[in-house]
Amino acid sequence: MRRFILSMAAALAGIWAFAGEAQGYYVREYRNEDYPLSFEARLGIGGSPEVASEFFHSGSYRYDGYDVWFPNNPLSRMYKDYSGPLYSTGAICGEFVMHFKPRTAFVAIGGLCSVWNDTFNGVTDAKTGRKTGVALYLAPGLRGYWVKRDIIRLYSSFYVGISKYLGFDELKYSYRSDDGIRYVDESFKFLGQITPIGIEVGRKLYGFLEFGAGSVYCGASAGIGYKF
Repeated sequence: MRRFILSMAAALAGIWAFAGEAQGYYVREYRNEDYPLSFEARLGIGGSPEVASEFFHSGSYRYDGYDVWFPNNPLSRMYKDYSGPLYSTGAICGEFVMHFKPRTAFVAIGGLCSVWNDTFNGVTDAKTGRKTGVALYLAPGLRGYWVKRDIIRLYSSFYVGISKYLGFDELKYSYRSDDGIRYVDESFKFLGQITPIGIEVGRKLYGFLEFGAGSVYCGASAGIGYKF
């Protein structure tokens, strides 16, 4: 994932340079030191967040200590409590955007993603409870615009920051020591997010749709923004 993000960031740098030549007339309208600062706020939601896909693929929330040490015991699998389908809100993020050059903006994102599933009794199939968790995101980044018009704008972005997970399976099984099973805290991570292509449509109040991959979401993200 890190290599992918670094490669995409290098590719975007080349794209922005090319876009700068294509929109040279726009860049020459201001000297960089005279470009007036402008600000925006955005709110969006993205699909397939990493925190949800991590539990889905690893299945870590399905295991307990008994199953770890007796994987071939059929009774332990047949009658133990189990978890239902995993659900997620998707990554809900707010963004602060500061335009400091004609086609480059500083972006700070903060957001969260909630995940949950129900637990059931292995004998009666009765619901016994619900497990919940939430991932928090905070990351600065840069956004470069290929096309920047009053009505429509095309851009690419990348972010690097941190994430913190709170909730079930915050501590993951690691290894067995002489005095019992040891767990490790994998809830704090560095994050990376890349958006190869995004589009904004509207003037002061606008809508956006973007496609990207990384720790915050994979696939598409959409929402609204407002220019101050």
